[in-house]
Amino acid sequence: NAMTIDGSRTSAAGGSGPGRLGPVFIDGQRIIRTNQGGQVTTGTQLDGLPVTGSGADGTRLANLSIGGFQRGSAIRIDGASGVVVESMRVGLSPAGARVPNIRGITVTGVTARDNTILNSTVVGGTSAGIAVEGGAERTYIVGAAVGTPAIDNQIGIFVAEGSRDTFIGTNPILPAQPITASVRL
Repeated sequence: NAMTIDGSRTSAAGGSGPGRLGPVFIDGQRIIRTNQGGQVTTGTQLDGLPVTGSGADGTRLANLSIGGFQRGSAIRIDGASGVVVESMRVGLSPAGARVPNIRGITVTGVTARDNTILNSTVVGGTSAGIAVEGGAERTYIVGAAVGTPAIDNQIGIFVAEGSRDTFIGTNPILPAQPITASVRL
């Protein structure tokens, strides 16, 4: 089912009261077991936050730092729709150090539609910062910094053949406004 993982809502008191914890960092370099319990080896594909299938439609990931997934994607949206990735620091530690991934964010699958990457920094992708593939449709990349002068990606945004309607720099949250002009002759 859809879920929200928001790193800005952490506190030591179970979500209320003082005791705010520091930034949330998911470090793939420290993961030694797969979700099935197997040992992680150099050949194991390991994705950080997999958002998979229609049961994950509407998921929101926000305000986290994630990196170190050198055998996969930090965030992998596979066949889910309506996912929002917002204000994330992909490929960076909370202190701003480079923590590379093969891919920062992957959006894939013919049922992956209307997904949004919003106001996020995506760096350190040894293959690509953001990859849209596998027939994904209507992916919106809005207000995102994909690579920085100090920390780049091998490829910034990779859109594979067969994926449709990837919008970069548009705002899907606001309704479209007609553009009008007056011309004097």
